Amino acid sequence: MIQIKTTEQNTLLKIIHGERFTPFSLCRKLKARVLLESAAFGSGKSRYSILLLKEAFSIFQKGDTLFMERDGKVFTLKTK
Repeated sequence: MIQIKTTEQNTLLKIIHGERFTPFSLCRKLKARVLLESAAFGSGKSRYSILLLKEAFSIFQKGDTLFMERDGKVFTLKTK
């Protein structure tokens, strides 16, 4: 069963029961850059893993200005 929810303008959340998939195969299947995997145990403990297949973006600073680079394009970030 796959549940799809749009949580923000550019964020898509898919809940897929993972018994049939590995984290890497899910990233490839979903064409995702990042996968957050979580598991909850009956003892009240949980664990989380983050798998990065491709860097989504990088943030850097020149002087007092912050920039974001994604897919070879550079964007100026708004500051206060």
